Parts: sequence; C-alpha cells; structure tokens
Amino acid sequence: MLYDNHCRYLPVFFPVFFFVGGGYTGAMPSYFIFAVVFTVFMLEGIKALVVTAAELVVYVGLCLFAWQNPGTVTTLPTDQAIMIDNIAGFTIVSIVLGITIFLHFRLYNWQQRDLVNAREEALRFSEAKSRFLANMSHEIRTPINVMLGKNELILRESDSEQVREYSRGVQSAGDTLLTLVSNVLDMSKIEQGRFDITAEPYKTAKLIDDLTAIGKEYTARHGLAFHTQIDEALPCVLKGDFLCIKQVAANFLSNAAKYTSEGGVTLSLSGTEGAAEDEILLRIAVSDTGMGIKPETLPVIFDAFVRADMPGRAHIEGTGLGLAIAREFAELMGGGIFVESTWNAGSIFSLEVPQKVADGRHGSPGPADFGREPAGNRRGA
Repeated sequence: MLYDNHCRYLPVFFPVFFFVGGGYTGAMPSYFIFAVVFTVFMLEGIKALVVTAAELVVYVGLCLFAWQNPGTVTTLPTDQAIMIDNIAGFTIVSIVLGITIFLHFRLYNWQQRDLVNAREEALRFSEAKSRFLANMSHEIRTPINVMLGKNELILRESDSEQVREYSRGVQSAGDTLLTLVSNVLDMSKIEQGRFDITAEPYKTAKLIDDLTAIGKEYTARHGLAFHTQIDEALPCVLKGDFLCIKQVAANFLSNAAKYTSEGGVTLSLSGTEGAAEDEILLRIAVSDTGMGIKPETLPVIFDAFVRADMPGRAHIEGTGLGLAIAREFAELMGGGIFVESTWNAGSIFSLEVPQKVADGRHGSPGPADFGREPAGNRRGA
C-alpha cells in the first residue's frame, strides 16, 4: 500500500520539486536515482521493469524539457546554494540507500543462516529416520522369515487341502510383506550411502534360469502367458552384482504381471559391445501387453512412493518404492533404466548395465563350469 501511494503521487511531486528546486543543476537528479533504486527493491518481475522504465522516461523527459525551456525552472540564487543543495541531495540519498542495502543484505544473511540451520536439522531428522527404518526393517524381517519357514512346513506336511489353501494365502501375504520390508531397508541404506555394489563372477545361465522362474511364477498367478527371448551369443560367465541385477529385473516382471490383465509378458536378455575390451553392455528388457502408462505419468514413475495406478487397479499392492530402488541400483552399477510405454498398449522396461566378461564362451555353462552362487546372503544383512 505504501509503495502504491508512492507510485501514485510520484508523477505529481517530483516534477514540481524538479522545477522549483533548480532543475537538473540542483539535487533532484540524486533523488531520481533514489526513486529508481527504491522501485527495484520494492517490486518484482515484470512490474518492476515496467515501473522502472516509466520512471526513467519521466525523469529523462523532465531534464530534456528543462534544457529546452529554461524559463520553466526556478534556478537557485547563488552558486553556493547550488553546491549546498547538491551536497545535501547526494548525502541524503547515499545515507538512505546505504542503510537500505545494509539492512537488505543483513536480512539476506539471516535468511541464509536460517536455511543452513534448517537443512542441517532436516538432515539430522532424515538420518534418524533412516536409521530407525533400517533397524526396524531388519528386526521385522527375522520373524517374517521364521513364519514363512513354518508355513512352508505346513504346506509340505499337511494332508488337508483346505489347510494348504489357507497356508498358500499366508505364504503369498508373507512374501508381499517381506518384499515391502526389504524395499524399505534397501531405500534406507541408499539414503545413508551404505549400499555397496559388488562385482563377482556369476553364470549367465543362472541369471536366465532365475529370472525365467520368477517370470513364470508371477504370470501364472495372473493367468498370463510368459515368453523369453535370449541372445545365445551372451558370454558364459559375467562379472557384476548378480543380486542387484536380479532384483531390478524381478521388479520389472512383478510390475508387468500386476498391471497386465490379459495377454502376456516377455523377458529378453541380450548384450552389446561395451566400452572396454573385456566388457559388454547387458540389456534386460521386460515387455507386457498391459494398460501402459500415460505420458504425463512417465516423468515421475521412478520417484519414491509414486505409483502409476490405473482406474480400477487401486487394489494392486505396493508402496511405489520398487522402481525408485531399481533406478538407484542401476545408477550405482554404472547403468540406467529406460521405459517405453503406450497407453492401452503396454510397456517395455529395460535395464542396461556394463558387465565384465569373466568367461567369453557362448552358451549355457554346466554346473561344473562355475560352482559358487554369488553373495547370496548379502541382501539379508
């Protein structure tokens, strides 16, 4: 409101002061500078530019008019009066502008300190939250694994079909709960920078077999067809983080099955020449014939706790952490995740990650070719 009043009366008072105060030979040009700087401080954006430009036009116009029509200006009587008026003018303007700028920067510094303190406090809270989630997730996983183990015994030993049916429901719910808890644990480790990527040799055939089994299990639950497309030129043994790759691909398979009502899911594995001589770019793609993803949703599907839910699919289980974790894993391994999707036509999620070639022979190795399964207990830590 104050500035609105200033803008309202400025075109009236400044011309009057200008013509009765000696024109451009007096102190008024100094006050013109103050008015322009004051405008820049008080307004923002396009309004500041417009008002500043209008003021400059008015002030320049006043000076030109006084120069062309000297009789319209009441000149100061003596050179001493002109000197005193100018000294007073630039002194007052300098003091006022100096105080204004000092207070402005002091306020800015206060705000910066508050922001730094708020950031440090937020980081402390975030670290405490991550530690709490990590500890809770670890403690919760132990009893869940015990319950699932006991339930597995019931499935194997019970003679009652009804009991086994109940037990299969418990198993499904327990697996889902264990996945959710594991996702929270992985995300907390990633946030704390405690998630390490390891490079160990693994059999390509082992990866293919595991992903095929996972894909068949997920699609069977939803009555979908499952297909595989495997590049036979893939090396026999690769070196990388087997479990990370498997977890990312399993997430793709799970989502493809959950969001596909009819048709099928296809798992593809292929490799292209890598950046180094002993390296390939492993590509694992999962395509489906599901609902697809709307274009406006694609930019956020990899954000934590975001789900690309479709109408009528609100019952689908999940926290929205799976793709966020998958992206983090891919980046930690030096690769990336890519998605192609057409609404009502399906989606293709692919992982591309560089892997060292430990054994360049083609084809599936036998059990004797490589005996050790890679780091199976690391994720349970």
